Amino acid sequence: ENVSLLTNEKVAQWSRAVYEYKDLWITEQSEKSKRLVGYIQVYDMSGMNWRQYSSREIAEKLKAALQTGGFYVEAVSHMFVINSSTLFAAAWRVVRNLISPWTASKISVSRGIPDELIQLLGGPTSEAALKFQ
Repeated sequence: ENVSLLTNEKVAQWSRAVYEYKDLWITEQSEKSKRLVGYIQVYDMSGMNWRQYSSREIAEKLKAALQTGGFYVEAVSHMFVINSSTLFAAAWRVVRNLISPWTASKISVSRGIPDELIQLLGGPTSEAALKFQ
């Protein structure tokens, strides 16, 4: 598949660049607003199936993409995993007990699109929210 055409190092380079950009943006916005800001991550799982969840190759790409994020954990104000499968949601219920309560409180896993995310995007009629409908 196309996943194999992308090396883990290229994914890691891309990830470092994205996280560095986010860090610069957060710093600038925090200085402008005189308050600490963060960002929201949204992972849309629609169309994912068990084969993809269990793929070692995809897992390696995700690890390469997200590894740099470990240096910027506090920059994330919340993470939403939306349109997840029943299996993924069940796995999350187990995994969330294995991580710190603080980290778990920043992550929402939903089979649909939670109202909290819609409100954070500006309400159901906002341009950003309409992209999820």
